[in-house]
Amino acid sequence: MKSFSIIEEVLPKAYWSALRERFLDDDLPWYYSEEISVKAGTANPFTGNPEIIGSCGFSHPLLVKDHFASPHWEAVKPLLYFMAEKSNYSKLQRSFDVLRAKANLQTQVNGSTPDNFNMPHIDPVHLQLKATNWIFLHYLVDADGDTFIFNETAAGGCPSKLTIRERVTPRANTGILFRDNIFHASSNPIRSRRRVNLNFNLIAG
Repeated sequence: MKSFSIIEEVLPKAYWSALRERFLDDDLPWYYSEEISVKAGTANPFTGNPEIIGSCGFSHPLLVKDHFASPHWEAVKPLLYFMAEKSNYSKLQRSFDVLRAKANLQTQVNGSTPDNFNMPHIDPVHLQLKATNWIFLHYLVDADGDTFIFNETAAGGCPSKLTIRERVTPRANTGILFRDNIFHASSNPIRSRRRVNLNFNLIAG
């Protein structure tokens, strides 16, 4: 299994549309974060990347294993079985465990350009478990505001400069699956009003 892959048309259209409407509903609670990717006030260690731009954002927690489950979780969970089947990764197809799941929403930010990205990071789940697992991002709407995947990983420590491996433009019902030890970053939409995705941390069987 490659450390990074793009999965198109993850869900049947009717199921994707139902999830999209669920997460764009005016009554869904979103929770504000001063920084979308890291804890507010975190110093930027990537001094060689002037493209980094801070950004607030919103999230809706769906699941924290053994601690919390949103009322929306059961409607979302089947998505992962469709993803696993399309991943062609036999270990993931056999079984998986979800450590954390959430929805993310980002809006435009003043001064952002297509070359800017938010603070690169490694998800806390990887650092807590000291093991390499998987991240799956599923885009609910078409948007600009690429996801940046970098060449560098946690195994090499924290470099002063990151180099871009892939840029993925959000396309509705498309997902990306990658190892959770890879530095990655979101970016803000410029033309689109919002960027909405589901984010999962997984252990493959």
